[in-house]
Amino acid sequence: MPILLALGADATWQGQPVAGERVQALFAVLVEHSPEAVGDRVLIEEIWGNDLPSNPTKALQVIVSRARTLAGREVVERTATGYRLALPAGSVDVLRLASLAERAAASLRDGDAPAAAAQAEEALALPVSHGASTHSPALARLRESAERHTSAARRTLALARAAMADHQSALPLLGALIESRPDDDEILIALLSSEAATIGPAAALRRYEEYRHDLAERLGTDPSPRLVRLHRQLLDADRPVRQGIRHSGSELLGRSDDLRALSALVRSVRVTSIVGAGGLGKTRLAHIIGATAGQSVVHFVELVGVTNPEDVVAEVGSALGVRDSVVGRRKLTPSQYADVRSQLAAQLDRTPTLLILDNCEHVIGAAAELVAFLVASCRDLHVLTTSRAPLGIAAEHVYALGQLGLADAEDLFRLRARAARPAVALHPAAVRAVVERLDG
Repeated sequence: MPILLALGADATWQGQPVAGERVQALFAVLVEHSPEAVGDRVLIEEIWGNDLPSNPTKALQVIVSRARTLAGREVVERTATGYRLALPAGSVDVLRLASLAERAAASLRDGDAPAAAAQAEEALALPVSHGASTHSPALARLRESAERHTSAARRTLALARAAMADHQSALPLLGALIESRPDDDEILIALLSSEAATIGPAAALRRYEEYRHDLAERLGTDPSPRLVRLHRQLLDADRPVRQGIRHSGSELLGRSDDLRALSALVRSVRVTSIVGAGGLGKTRLAHIIGATAGQSVVHFVELVGVTNPEDVVAEVGSALGVRDSVVGRRKLTPSQYADVRSQLAAQLDRTPTLLILDNCEHVIGAAAELVAFLVASCRDLHVLTTSRAPLGIAAEHVYALGQLGLADAEDLFRLRARAARPAVALHPAAVRAVVERLDG
């Protein structure tokens, strides 16, 4: 819908100037009250103030006539209670700006960052006059309101781009906003996150310390719990933890698509289970995903040696260094079990973490119970499991790992065979026969 009436910068109708300050004032009052009608007395007070003409009613009719000559009689409509602007809100720049800014903020609150960014960008494309002089109080109010909506749209755009991980374009917007909004937690959190992603965690940590010191000096208070939590995450990101991860020196064959899909899942899904027969490479994939995960903390726990389902919590607790996690010597009492599980949740809830549980199939029930408890207790915990069977819990996304393609399986066989016996003769037909018998 094209803009017909513009008042945010220069007053224009279909791009042509609106002549006369009193005609501009009439349009401003009608826009301010749109879509309701405005009584004659209010219009006269707004247009003339204390400098009333000798015949106010006649003077108002003259101004209305001039406005209708410019825009058409149907635009300034006479009603039983006064005059009304008969235009859709989208065809008036300041009304469209207000609507777009409010919709953008609502989209961001609803978690739709792309829509919020698009609506905010459209709002910011509308020109607004900053501090332009006018004799009309109504027009001045409209422009002040437009400036506020423009500022709100700029804030929404910055936060939306940060939420979309478009940190390069978000960073300058956030940096400019924090100058005028030093105590806006949401802006500061987004700024710290964007700085960590683009410049590095150390830069974000320096800014946090400067803010913390300034806050104590100005207000004698500490940062909010949300900022303190982010500070812990930045500290962890500055010193990433990769506990239990093994790095292989050989090439991974035939699993590029699986790696891409699984890497995306562990970012977006709370629980991912790599499910498939033994020997497909589930553990190897899990180690590679753990080494390259976006989470600042990764714990890899092997359950292959756990023979009793009751020991799963103790095994995970022992791997993570939780106090009272005793494995292989005695069974945990119910109170010890509850205590270790609570300590696990508290530790894993400190910062975005990926917990990898390998070889769950022989303790599937206990593993499922623990994973369900942890993801319900920890807001930023993601879990990756490997197993021959799914956990069967609500949060789980099952990734069925298929066998290798024939060509990749043959290459893998040759690689392993020559690693064991460099001079071995490998006849193609014999290799294919072995690979086919092993189902890839």
